[in-house]
Amino acid sequence: MKKRAKQKRHISKSGILISSAFGLLSSVIILLLLLSIFSAIGLATEKPHSLLTPISFFSIYAASFLGGFIAIKKNNGTDSLLCGLICGVFIFLFLSLFFFLIGLMLKSQSSSLTWLFRILIIPSSILGSILGSAKNNKMPKRKKRK
Repeated sequence: MKKRAKQKRHISKSGILISSAFGLLSSVIILLLLLSIFSAIGLATEKPHSLLTPISFFSIYAASFLGGFIAIKKNNGTDSLLCGLICGVFIFLFLSLFFFLIGLMLKSQSSSLTWLFRILIIPSSILGSILGSAKNNKMPKRKKRK
């Protein structure tokens, strides 16, 4: 009996990692789509460089939220907090590594405020996963009284 419980727990942990990786992949795709759309909109304005920071952070947070939402849907709505946390950490590490590798970590961007904005990716993903699991756990409808 104990072996089965351990096997189920192990399967659940691997399922969380797989669904979190799927959430990372989907959030990267969503991020690229959002950045493309907002870049086209930003180019239509007179000062597109003034919109760069708000557009990029909004796109990152929205993609992180949707990545957490998709990850919990892939995980069948169980362990939402853990799944969202792992997905958010995956997204944070991926973007940090990406920014580091392409050389965007200049002195002006490595301030503590910028790191705070990047760390806010994790709660955004957790919120998406919690809301995604809340949609799975609908409360039963109340019967109408006659």
